[in-house]
Amino acid sequence: MKVDEQQLINRILGGHTEDYAYFLDTYSREVFAFVMRIVIQQEDAEELTQDAFVKAFNHLDSFAGQSAFSTWICRIAYNCAINFLRRKQKNLFSYDEDEKWLNTISDNLVDEALFTDNDERIALLEAAIDKLPPDDKTLVTLFYYKGRSFKEIAYIMGIPYDEVDKVANKLGTRLCRIRKKLYVQIKEMER
Repeated sequence: MKVDEQQLINRILGGHTEDYAYFLDTYSREVFAFVMRIVIQQEDAEELTQDAFVKAFNHLDSFAGQSAFSTWICRIAYNCAINFLRRKQKNLFSYDEDEKWLNTISDNLVDEALFTDNDERIALLEAAIDKLPPDDKTLVTLFYYKGRSFKEIAYIMGIPYDEVDKVANKLGTRLCRIRKKLYVQIKEMER
């Protein structure tokens, strides 16, 4: 039976706070897995997941239904995780932006290296993803692991957009660059 989440939210706002357990039961694993990909440490991910659900509960009246609840809670969890990392490591987001050399890497080479069934290569790919800056890791996680649309990703990551096509081009280009970074990292780990 499909639950009408907006109706359930209205019940919670009307005083039936025990109904919030539905959202915890339904989305806590997904949110935890998402946060875990960003912060890596299980204890941190558990705490941040809990923080995200508390914030969502406290601001439930601001949920306008413009997205699915799962997208909304992921945005809150993403903000919690990124703010945590910023507090933890002030210079975390300062990395070399001079990546013109990435354009010299063939997309075919990248595809062959990244899309494989080889367990050893998959382990290297996972390790390389863990080394990405949090925003890049989040984009990879949402697109490849969670199958989110570019519109949902933009919403979760707080990327402003006027038109979906512009967001798709921007995020698609960024994913291409990230894939090339992963390829380079894997090649370095194989040495």
